[in-house]
Amino acid sequence: ISSINPGIPVPLRWLIERCLSKDRVNRYGATIDLFHDLKNLRDHVFEISPVALDDRVKRSYVKPILLTAVGILAVVSLLGFFLLPQSTSVDLSKYHLTPFAVESEMEDFPAWSPDGKTLAFTRISSDGNDQIFTQSLGSPVSTQVTKHSARCFSPFWSPDGSRIFYLAEDNLWAVGATGGSPRLVIQDTFAATISPNGKTFAFLREEANHSSLWISMNGAPAKEYLQPPFSEKKFYTSEYIRFSPDGSKILVLLQGLEKFWVIPFPEGKPYRALSNVITNNYFSFNWMPDSRHIVFVAPVQGNTGAHLLIGDIETGTFYAITNGTTDEMEPAVSPDGTKIAFQQHEENWDLVEIPVDGSSIRDLLKTSRAEGFPGWSPLGNQFVYARGIWGVDGIWLRNVQEGWERAIVTRSDFGNESTDEISFPSFSPDGHRIAYFRAGGGRNGIWLSNVAGGTPVRLASGQLPSWSPDGEWIAMRIAMKDKNVLAKVKLGGSSEPIVLSQNEISYQLPQWSPQEDLISFVGEEGIYIVSSNGGDSRLVFKIKQEEVLGVYGWGKEWQSLYVLAIQEPSNWILSGADIKTGKRKVISDFGPYSSDFYWVRGFSLAPDGKSFATSLDHAKADIWILEGFNQKIGFFERIRGLFFKNES
Repeated sequence: ISSINPGIPVPLRWLIERCLSKDRVNRYGATIDLFHDLKNLRDHVFEISPVALDDRVKRSYVKPILLTAVGILAVVSLLGFFLLPQSTSVDLSKYHLTPFAVESEMEDFPAWSPDGKTLAFTRISSDGNDQIFTQSLGSPVSTQVTKHSARCFSPFWSPDGSRIFYLAEDNLWAVGATGGSPRLVIQDTFAATISPNGKTFAFLREEANHSSLWISMNGAPAKEYLQPPFSEKKFYTSEYIRFSPDGSKILVLLQGLEKFWVIPFPEGKPYRALSNVITNNYFSFNWMPDSRHIVFVAPVQGNTGAHLLIGDIETGTFYAITNGTTDEMEPAVSPDGTKIAFQQHEENWDLVEIPVDGSSIRDLLKTSRAEGFPGWSPLGNQFVYARGIWGVDGIWLRNVQEGWERAIVTRSDFGNESTDEISFPSFSPDGHRIAYFRAGGGRNGIWLSNVAGGTPVRLASGQLPSWSPDGEWIAMRIAMKDKNVLAKVKLGGSSEPIVLSQNEISYQLPQWSPQEDLISFVGEEGIYIVSSNGGDSRLVFKIKQEEVLGVYGWGKEWQSLYVLAIQEPSNWILSGADIKTGKRKVISDFGPYSSDFYWVRGFSLAPDGKSFATSLDHAKADIWILEGFNQKIGFFERIRGLFFKNES
């Protein structure tokens, strides 16, 4: 500061430097303290100079000094407001939480009726599928309104409250608010919303390599929305799209185009909102009645899991309203804005061994924490796993016989960089290193760590690492242009990844065969194999339309794969598949898709080939109602809005 203007009084320089201090404890704790120091400086500024000045000189001297002080401190205050983390503290003193739907294992997707007296939501019914139920406030009884042959999700009401729309079988359906026969409304969509006047639908479709946005007005045929950046056709979206309560805009979360986008309706240029928000794997949101603020789900600094926050789409400011030990998701704001219905979701991932001879599942590690993505050591007496939701607690090594465990990779290993995910760990064939995926700090990709300790090393951009049997290569999923493909990268050098297949690869681990010459991956139609040197891929195991793949992996012999999938009637089935013939044989039927066996992730064949390790989700989700939260629109939020409109 003194080099820019040597005439700045030293005490003023001290004030500015205190405001700019990198150490939080050295900055002002309250603006009232800054005010008093400025006032004191104003009153005594002339005592700094040994020269006696008359009033006229004083006035000419004071004005530029005070203008400079006010200007610099205003900039400092604004910079501090924009650059420092948003508030994540939560005042629970006035909160009132009411359990609403807590009867079964999974209740989800709450949606308020237009009069604010009833909630629609999903629940697993006696047929094993999620169906739509309704329940009035204060009533202990719910009513099933759909009897669809497939899973139903994402209900929302018609503006007049007479119908409930919902998604099933990649279509939008409508049913009477009290039940009845469903009516097909829109074909080929995985997310939809209706305008407040009930005359317009906006919905999303899944294309070959991207998602697309469509709008249907006044019953006319739908037209694809092609305003930039939607015209680029390079984005994927979440399952959430919402008209604002005043009908003036549509909000959608685009995973491939950096978070929230606002679409003015019926016309206007789309713009980004809340660009400084990190949503991770959480995508749900809903509007507040003012059509300016939204309630959304994201990680909260200093806490694990997903929580509810309120954000201003005009200024980009946001703050947390929940920070519990469970996930708070799927927010639904009541029409008057005084209540938020949400899903309280408890992830309870445990590690298990699944024998390949058809015998019963065995516990490998079962605690109150979330444990996922197990990976066996080649020695067979140890395994690694990701601890915490998506491994945010790090990667841990556990000894099976002796029962001890220790951390191998934690957030602290990456210094001051933020770490949002550490997952998919796997042992090298020699048992000395761990490959894993890490997201955060602008350096997402495959990382390596020594089991004995040391600094992590980033190998390459990509996800889902799989070691070659000789330990010289890592197969992985990488982004290429408008799709994700299979590639490999050599260890010990700075070589670029080599693309092995042009097929789209899903978010399932690629698997290197025991004989090294083949790599399997999951694509659009099922499980494919390709030479480890690249070339044409071959579909060896077709996933039927009515089944859902859980996990898969190679057996001890290179000719076979083990496949765990949901088949009709919604049962988990373990099969063995011959890669030459494509035929499969049922090994075990583990029963229905339920809280006892809700979902799986991770596959690691035991060294003896007699079982594989994976993680099971014993999920529990209830719907609660929150009242008494405070919608804060403070002074600085208004000031920020004057300078930074629409995050453009």
